[in-house]
Amino acid sequence: MQRLGFHDREAFLRFSRENPERFWDELMREMRVEWFEPYRQVLDASRGPEWAQWFTGGQLNIAHNCLDRWADSDRVACIWEGENGAARTVTFREVRQEANRVANGLLALGLEPGDRVALCVPVIPEILSIVYGCFKAGLTVVPIFAGFGAGAIATRLEDSGARVLFTADFLERRGKLIPLASKMPPFHGHTIVLRTSSWDDFLAAQTPEAPTLPLDSEVRAFILYTSGTTGKPKGTVHTHAGCLAQIGKEIWLGFDHRDDDLFFWLSDIG
Repeated sequence: MQRLGFHDREAFLRFSRENPERFWDELMREMRVEWFEPYRQVLDASRGPEWAQWFTGGQLNIAHNCLDRWADSDRVACIWEGENGAARTVTFREVRQEANRVANGLLALGLEPGDRVALCVPVIPEILSIVYGCFKAGLTVVPIFAGFGAGAIATRLEDSGARVLFTADFLERRGKLIPLASKMPPFHGHTIVLRTSSWDDFLAAQTPEAPTLPLDSEVRAFILYTSGTTGKPKGTVHTHAGCLAQIGKEIWLGFDHRDDDLFFWLSDIG
């Protein structure tokens, strides 16, 4: 606000609504989002607002901005606490190494940029490696709530066209171990089960070095399904530029997050 000459919050909010292209351009600069190729236009709404395209001509990757840039040190990326009191701390460097192995492993299975990878897992640190590994390789992540029944999981797997499913042998909830992998519906792609030799074997043969692909700003990062309570679940699309812009705005402006702050997150990834 100071840089743009605003002294009143309401005037700044009004500016953001009335000048969306200028606002988002300034915000991406303020958040220091890095681009492999700069965008030529912030917003192209020539086909109507429902088909709007953002940051056209630009190339970037969430994995570069949120992981690679910070991974040359042992800075802590995640402090995880389990329901039973167990705790793990992982650094950006460790996440990048494992994410690189994930990316290489998925490419070795024959996946190509644009393919979908589903996650139906408990909230555990390996989620970071899987998600960023997918982003590095240009793959789209499909998070599925681990508490769903087999039918709801099957609907999302089929609709998304996922070629790989990451799951786990069990999840812990209210002190009980609940089987997870055993309730997965029939799946014709590759299934990788965390906390078993399946996960270990998947990573073991892969190198911890992998490139991060430059991706067009509108490339899909996530397909996240609606609940389906009023009909068939609908896959909402979140792009690489869109995630960095909107989620970044919430953390940067709404939460005023600083370098030394801890950000607590409780809900399931699905």
